[in-house]
Amino acid sequence: MIYSMTGFGKTANDIVKQNGFTVEISSVNRKQLELRFNLPREIAMAENELRKFFNSAISRGMVNIRVTIEPTLKDELDNVEVNYELLNKLVSAGLKIKNELNLSDATLDIASFFNVYGVVTNSSSELENSEEFINKLINSCRSALENFIESRRVEGEELAKDLQKRIGLLKNILAEIIPYTELVKANLKKKLISRLEEENFQIDLNDERLQKEILFYVDKCDVTEEITRLKSHFLQFDKFFADNAKEQGRSMDFLLQEMFREINTLGNKSGSTDISPLVVKFKSELEKIREQVQNIE
Repeated sequence: MIYSMTGFGKTANDIVKQNGFTVEISSVNRKQLELRFNLPREIAMAENELRKFFNSAISRGMVNIRVTIEPTLKDELDNVEVNYELLNKLVSAGLKIKNELNLSDATLDIASFFNVYGVVTNSSSELENSEEFINKLINSCRSALENFIESRRVEGEELAKDLQKRIGLLKNILAEIIPYTELVKANLKKKLISRLEEENFQIDLNDERLQKEILFYVDKCDVTEEITRLKSHFLQFDKFFADNAKEQGRSMDFLLQEMFREINTLGNKSGSTDISPLVVKFKSELEKIREQVQNIE
């Protein structure tokens, strides 16, 4: 099965209500995986956990992940609490020291006590590091990821249809080339004999040495091996379309490079004016396929 590298996914509404997070995922093609996070300040510390989660599910593409905290959860995260018991103890201790040291002119700065650890607490700091918080965030991400992957799968199906059509065109072009390749050896043999006759060489076609020399040059234009390999590559492409495995983009790209090498060699070896235009047409379609494959995960 083919998956596109471009897609979009968003957390389902019921998951948003349940967990308090909206996650949006979008991506474009890249050779490697590049994760970009847009996180609110309150949950910035969770990026490492999120990175691990998405790394295990996505292999290629530049992926943008945006997390929004819903108002109800944001109120909970922004809830500031004062530890009045501790604050009273600090103030009392300060007043006691002031009296004992006769510091009648000294004033107590109440605001300074708020900097003492434990006087002011914010539930966000506790929630950020709690297992419950991480689970809620991951659940929201999982919902968005499922929609994101489905989006990639749907677009991948369309890519697969287009690629199958274009591979079909390549098969047809090769089928047009093959009859000409069968004539190349015979034509080259005629040209060699004709050229020798033009140079007034005495030709004895029964001469074993002459036959070997002619056969040596004729075999140089034999493209049977290239045709066999191209057919094998077509079969491999058909397997890609039938395979349920993901992450096939790199393999496809490599196979296309091999196909380009084979058709290029075929064109050079045949040296036929009938084959050359078909080789150009084959390369043109092959380049279009390579552009499409760049969008496959």
